[in-house]
Amino acid sequence: MKGFKVGLTALIGLYLASALQQSFAPRFAIFGIMPDVPLAFVAVFSLLASRLASTVVGFFAGAMQGALAGVNLTHYVISRTLAGFFGGSSAAMGLQPNVAVAALMTAVLTVASQILLFFLAPPGGIGRFLGDTIGAAMYNGVLAIPVYALLSKILAAPGS
Repeated sequence: MKGFKVGLTALIGLYLASALQQSFAPRFAIFGIMPDVPLAFVAVFSLLASRLASTVVGFFAGAMQGALAGVNLTHYVISRTLAGFFGGSSAAMGLQPNVAVAALMTAVLTVASQILLFFLAPPGGIGRFLGDTIGAAMYNGVLAIPVYALLSKILAAPGS
């Protein structure tokens, strides 16, 4: 039952994150900096799920985000899959999931994913890209707080 719950949460979460990325993110941009909702979902999900589940969720988040952007999927898939993998390794690193860890890990994974994306598909303006990456990392770190609160309730072990 636990696997079904994790899978259903991942499916619904990715769908909602992709929908919010298309509708919510552009309207709430601050100085042109938008949150990366699917990446924030992957980062928080990876704290609460296994490494395998996190990697799979990262893969599908990259595929959905690349498809919605209408670009080559490879760049997004690789960067988001690795984010899910490294986020899912948080238990092996001894990190205890809580709100602060979720916010910090989301910010770090956002920077790491965007830097990897930078090398896979170099943008025109490096300075603007780095500024947007840092801004998106801060935005995603804040966005991780309500996402963590929701996912920790849904994925909590029974009786805890």
